[in-house]
Amino acid sequence: DLTKQDIDRIVGQLASINIKTVNLGGNEPIFTNGPNPKDTLLPYIIRSLYDANIIVGLTTAGITLTHLERFYPETLTFLNDMDISLDSPSPEEHNTNRGAPLFNHALKALDICNEYGINHTIVMCGMDWNLSDWHIDELIRLARKHHAFVRINYQHQRKTQKASNFLC
Repeated sequence: DLTKQDIDRIVGQLASINIKTVNLGGNEPIFTNGPNPKDTLLPYIIRSLYDANIIVGLTTAGITLTHLERFYPETLTFLNDMDISLDSPSPEEHNTNRGAPLFNHALKALDICNEYGINHTIVMCGMDWNLSDWHIDELIRLARKHHAFVRINYQHQRKTQKASNFLC
């Protein structure tokens, strides 16, 4: 339940300590004020950060970007970069793992990034089941097709090791 006053205060504090970049993510950023995207303050947040000379990126499974493009297309001009989350380059595996038909949202988000000239990365959380040669080859093929970077956040399954990121 954010208010514009909350956002102004937070952005002001970020600017006062000279923050250079902010990535908005965590579930779907469009749901800043609950499950109804009509209540979102995300366009206001993005514009406020941009006006404060803070570089803005988003992380989404595609839902946030497709909603912004449909209802707030002017907001896309203020975005520096997008991270599009995929669990698998296979639509069936991705949708099954997410429990919803989201694969096409991710592809649409990649197309929107290309249309608006937004730098974009496909991000996959590497797990035992999706790090086969086939998965990685297909992920790279998909990234090339959509002019995207690739990042795999890999988490070891052993409890003694921590998650690490690497770029492909």
